[in-house]
Amino acid sequence: MSPRQPVLLVDVNAYLPPAEYKVEWALAMRQQRETDIYTEEEVQFQERVFARSGLHPQRTYLPPSLNPRYVGVYPKT
Repeated sequence: MSPRQPVLLVDVNAYLPPAEYKVEWALAMRQQRETDIYTEEEVQFQERVFARSGLHPQRTYLPPSLNPRYVGVYPKT
């Protein structure tokens, strides 16, 4: 068996989305409760999904179609 060749990382690029796509989840949940668009049951469901998603509570970026910051701008889907 021949020795393995080393694997080298040559270059790394990371996409940083626009700042307006940043989501702080606690603030987003409070906003959703205050808008009366979602029922409390729906907000609790969203909190459970987020808690299990692996997304960071303060360093998550979502597009406007999924971003709670735009609640009230886009109708509930």
